[in-house]
Amino acid sequence: MKKRTITAVIFLVFLLMTGTFSGGFLYSSYIHQQSDKTSAKSFDFSLLKEALSHIDETFYDDVSKSKVLDGAINGIMEALDNPYASYYPPKEFKHFKTSMAGNYSGVGIVIGGKKGQIKVLKVFESSPAKSKGLLKGEAIIAIDGKSAKKLDTEQASELIKGPEGTTVTLTLEKNKKKRDVAIKRAKITFPNISSKTFGDIGYVSMHFFNNEATKNLSKEIRALEKKNIRSLILDLRNNPGGQLDEAIDVSSLFIDKGVIVKTKNKDKEETVYSATGNKIFDNKIVVLISENSASASEIVAGAIQDRHRGTIVGVKSFGKGTVQQVVSLSNGGALVIPNEKWLTPNGRDITKKGITPDVKIKAGKGKVDTQLEKAKSLLK
Repeated sequence: MKKRTITAVIFLVFLLMTGTFSGGFLYSSYIHQQSDKTSAKSFDFSLLKEALSHIDETFYDDVSKSKVLDGAINGIMEALDNPYASYYPPKEFKHFKTSMAGNYSGVGIVIGGKKGQIKVLKVFESSPAKSKGLLKGEAIIAIDGKSAKKLDTEQASELIKGPEGTTVTLTLEKNKKKRDVAIKRAKITFPNISSKTFGDIGYVSMHFFNNEATKNLSKEIRALEKKNIRSLILDLRNNPGGQLDEAIDVSSLFIDKGVIVKTKNKDKEETVYSATGNKIFDNKIVVLISENSASASEIVAGAIQDRHRGTIVGVKSFGKGTVQQVVSLSNGGALVIPNEKWLTPNGRDITKKGITPDVKIKAGKGKVDTQLEKAKSLLK
């Protein structure tokens, strides 16, 4: 399958880093500036021009035209009333692209949750956050004194990330106990994939779907096969997604032919994406999912489930059933526009419904990973 161009578009959730998890990401394409080719005949801009003219002529103070235009574009995107539609001003979009390399200046955590309910989902080893004792499950109440009640994870990430050597103070809460933690940002390279074995059971955890996901996953599986594994656990818990092409290619490592995913645009035109023919693993598979597994993660889980290729274990996933397109603008910023819905091979729309696991089991509250233990028991 010919890959569609996807340059700098995953906005990694592994924060701070970048990450929004108000529902994960699924990017299908990246379009460079097309303002000279774009028609907007259906919009009457006379009222907007009238308002801007009055502001320019009447407002008593100096006007930052770039700030006003940023605000106007933000307002347009918010008027779409879609949580996955957004505008990134030039500075933010620069961070957006830089984060694609997997190297960033931040604190080394994964965040997730709905607007005003942002929590720490993961703390990376040897990170500034780890050294300061941040814990999985802690709620982020404020960032540098600014309340997080009205912030989504996308907005929170912009406040948490920053130049290397600078400090960010997070107000955290867990079990009704609050604390302030000042963390010095540092350059962080975080691993997308990690693996290990449990006897003859291989285990691979994938954190997001960037443009190296399939390549790295293939490498890990090959290494595990040299250790004579007979089955595999693919852990997609808290994986927010990423690139559509990578979701298809990852699924194709386990499915040799047939439909992986379908997409529909605003005109109800359907595109079918089939397995690429690059299957490398034939044995039993269990896929772990959580309530924060979204978009590309759900494509993989949905394909494996619909094609009866493996067993899905955990709790119902997030339910992110749309694809976004990133369009760069002449000012250096970019629009993220939901442009398609995606469906599982059997035609299921998982939007706000999620993938229901074949084996339902909640995460344990203690040190024992009950979901992982269940997965291992199914493969013995």
